[in-house]
Amino acid sequence: MLHHCFKRFVDSLSFLKCRIIPWLMLWDFSLLYRMNNNQLLKLRELSIGYSPKETPLPQIRNSSDAYRLFKELFEPNSLGLNEQFVVLYINRANRVIGGLKAFKGGISATVVDHRIIFATALKVLASGIVIAHNHPSGNLDASEEDLKLTNRIKEAGELLDVRLIDHLILGIKDDYSSFIEKGWL
Repeated sequence: MLHHCFKRFVDSLSFLKCRIIPWLMLWDFSLLYRMNNNQLLKLRELSIGYSPKETPLPQIRNSSDAYRLFKELFEPNSLGLNEQFVVLYINRANRVIGGLKAFKGGISATVVDHRIIFATALKVLASGIVIAHNHPSGNLDASEEDLKLTNRIKEAGELLDVRLIDHLILGIKDDYSSFIEKGWL
């Protein structure tokens, strides 16, 4: 189907007498016009499928539900050793599609790449995400950097229609703080 639609589009551009280049550059007509050798590149068709498992997915109704799921994903023996960053991917019914142990850092920081978070969200067709990281110090207050990071992730999610539901900070004991409950998000 994609090939047929693409061929019709190419035929409609026959007046350009040019070679079509990969689709990422397709819309740069000035570039297309300069490539004047009347050849057509064949593009690969993509196939996307989804086969959900039959097991019921856990639902997140509040921050304590999210915390229980995060506890399973964090490495408990290193909560006081280094920062970890974990993401839960959520569908429209607030059911957890899956979790990703995304990043691991040092004693006081970890590098978080938004592209990995949202590339995964798009691949699993997530409608929302809940993120969490730990503070090896045990301090449950958000740092200025935590607030900036959360805001950047929220803004990126809005562009992709993947909402940030909450951000949790886990301590070294059985404690946590929620950005939603504290009014930080």
